[in-house]
Amino acid sequence: MKKIVLRIISAICMVLLCFSMASCSSYKVETGYFYLGKLPSMFLGIRTNQTEYSLDDVSLEIAYGWPEGYLDYSSHEGYENYSVLIVAYDWTMLGTLPYGEPTENYDAYFSTDNLCVLKEIKDDFSNDKYVVTKSGSFGAKIEYNTKENFHIPEELFENLTSSRSSIYFEIVLIGYSESDNTYLATYTDEITVNFEVDDNNTVKIID
Repeated sequence: MKKIVLRIISAICMVLLCFSMASCSSYKVETGYFYLGKLPSMFLGIRTNQTEYSLDDVSLEIAYGWPEGYLDYSSHEGYENYSVLIVAYDWTMLGTLPYGEPTENYDAYFSTDNLCVLKEIKDDFSNDKYVVTKSGSFGAKIEYNTKENFHIPEELFENLTSSRSSIYFEIVLIGYSESDNTYLATYTDEITVNFEVDDNNTVKIID
């Protein structure tokens, strides 16, 4: 009985903490800045002060980085860190991204329909500019050193098969094997943002 009571109290504290964190934020949408569960190997955060946009003018602040030391252990055996991609794709792409198997064609990562590469990072991703800071004894609050405003291409919304659907944002680490001359990508962190597009071509972010 005592254990059950403690679990209930713990759950209530988590909920209250989440509301507290949300109330402190000045952003209307903010995700990827606080984790209660397992932390990802790399981090992606999205936030904005707007919830409505014109179809051709959707812009989100996207932050990204990695916990210090992670890249030293992240590569598959025989693969050196090669590049980092930040991508966006509509929900119809789910399960069909070209990241599952090694490939000799690096351009394959850029030639998939309904997928947009928002940024490719080929400089030293392990430097301090990209390191994130984790703080908090209960859960983890994430602070990013690197964040940018990204325009979300209009064609991602045009490809949606319903007026209400999702765009997936993902940060992907790609490795290269010199001995095999192949590339291999690992999934790192993903954020889903739900959108609604009305007849006036207004895009709304919804829960």
